[in-house]
Amino acid sequence: MPDYPQLDWEQMYSQGVAPWNDPAPWPPLEGLVIENAAPGSKILEIGCGYGSDAVSLDRIGYKVFATDLSETAIARAQETWAHSGVEFRVEDALNHADETRYDLVYDKGVMLNFANIAERQRFAGSLRARLTPDGRWITVLGNVDNLNRDETGPDKRGYPRLSLLETVQAVEPDFEILSVTQEQFGSLADNSFMAWTVVSRPRRLPIEQVLRELPARRQPD
Repeated sequence: MPDYPQLDWEQMYSQGVAPWNDPAPWPPLEGLVIENAAPGSKILEIGCGYGSDAVSLDRIGYKVFATDLSETAIARAQETWAHSGVEFRVEDALNHADETRYDLVYDKGVMLNFANIAERQRFAGSLRARLTPDGRWITVLGNVDNLNRDETGPDKRGYPRLSLLETVQAVEPDFEILSVTQEQFGSLADNSFMAWTVVSRPRRLPIEQVLRELPARRQPD
């Protein structure tokens, strides 16, 4: 089992405790996907929950495959969106038999749940293997710089958060980062904290080679 924090996702979904799920699609998603994937592209969502984001992309012409660890979440998504074109399935992102190459992979609130840098890098590496050479990965994750509404200190609503440094450390070994922005994670009282949104593509050269080939830094006179 991956080194997730001590959360039983299936138990939480079966008890109806899933405050990270929004009933409506994440507002920035459609624009981000349109910027990074041609119409009709194959998209994989990891950690789809109840499926509202996946269905929003299906409605604008993408071929969407949506996965989650929780059988309860997938069953509800399949029932709710039975007439959509989304293929929902139960899947562990680190332990699966899917050999499809996707044009874009999207996760919202997944990578930050891996408890250490090695597991986050392993997750990122697994996504690179699922993308086409010019594919894109969009990841959305809690931002440690988020403050309480009165700006007296870090938001304490309980979600895992990463610094930008921790995020880059996880992504850069396998991906070139194309953009980093700050967005609101969700629209509900329980999940309206700020988040990092990172768009990246599979690395063409190993990061070690890139660093070796950089010009030597000029020493101060």
